[in-house]
Amino acid sequence: MFKIKIFVLIFLMFIIVISKADTEIKKVTCGTNEEYTCRCSDSVCNKIDRKCFRCQNGCFCKSGYVRNEDYGICILPSSCP
Repeated sequence: MFKIKIFVLIFLMFIIVISKADTEIKKVTCGTNEEYTCRCSDSVCNKIDRKCFRCQNGCFCKSGYVRNEDYGICILPSSCP
């Protein structure tokens, strides 16, 4: 009986942790052509291929877009100044 209570307690704690993490992710609102993901950095106009060693969570340009450093928005590479 004691083992069942411990199992239920651990299971409930796991559910609480998962639901809290899911709530925090939902609060992030990214800009147009951006997505919340784990990535090293955005490619920017005139600097397309950047190497990375460790990703960070945040808003990054969606695949196929690059960041315009002048305005901070994600645009198609063909729209770079």
